[in-house]
Amino acid sequence: MGKTKKYIASFLFVAALAAWHLFSGGFTEAQGREKWRLLCDALAIPGVLLLCAGLWVFCCRQGALDGLGYGLRRLRFGKNRPESFSDYAARKHAGRCGGYGCFFIAGGISTALSLLAMGIYYRLS
Repeated sequence: MGKTKKYIASFLFVAALAAWHLFSGGFTEAQGREKWRLLCDALAIPGVLLLCAGLWVFCCRQGALDGLGYGLRRLRFGKNRPESFSDYAARKHAGRCGGYGCFFIAGGISTALSLLAMGIYYRLS
């Protein structure tokens, strides 16, 4: 998937989840200050989800789960594959690349807009 498609998909996820939350929560019937609260909630949910997904992918790509994968591989194949953990980690690390920045950017923008809506909500009180 190209870089542009990842960003488009991330922002579409934010827009779809925000629209679903807004219209299922009664945004059209809400008045004044209540609209800002609903907008804050609608933007915070996908923002935090994308930030957590980006953090999860980052940790996995840094090798946080390599020990678990190596242990399960040893249980499955036993002694048939004599490979040390350092060889396993080097082999797994060679195939890794980036590609999770779109989660952080889309999630960060959504969370920042949510904080802005929350600030406006509290200013109106």
